Amino acid sequence: MRCGTCAANRNTDLLRSYRITHARVQYIDPFEKVLRETTPCVSIQDPAGFTEYLNNLSLRSDMTMEEFKRVSKELADTKAKLAEQQKETEARDKEIDRLKARVTELESQTANLMNGDSKPTNELSLQNSHHSEKEIRTKSPGTMSISDLKPTEDSSVDFFSFEDEHG
Repeated sequence: MRCGTCAANRNTDLLRSYRITHARVQYIDPFEKVLRETTPCVSIQDPAGFTEYLNNLSLRSDMTMEEFKRVSKELADTKAKLAEQQKETEARDKEIDRLKARVTELESQTANLMNGDSKPTNELSLQNSHHSEKEIRTKSPGTMSISDLKPTEDSSVDFFSFEDEHG
């Protein structure tokens, strides 16, 4: 009897082990199917390949984040430069409008002088001409144009004369 009890105990142990193993196999098959579909690994018997795949995936993710940060910084720099250029453009547009108004004013004064009127009596225009002279003197040579260098009516400039030196 003793052997019968021993055999029965072994039989129940084997049955329990078989059921556990069978349950594990039922979980392994779907897992391996997903593993084959989503990774280059063929089965769960290749843990080194799976680890390499995960490391490569992590490295690719890190590189993508670094590139994203670089591009984001570049975009922010470009936006800042664009805003700066827009401000400069607005300032230049205002300067152009101011200069156009000044040209129109000077043209009307020139027309008045040509028609025989006396010198301009508008004090504001005289102040503007002095203001323009100061602006011309403070401008750098690269930003000046030829019209900026023309002498004004109220500036008296002595030109060099050979005859004055040796006469």
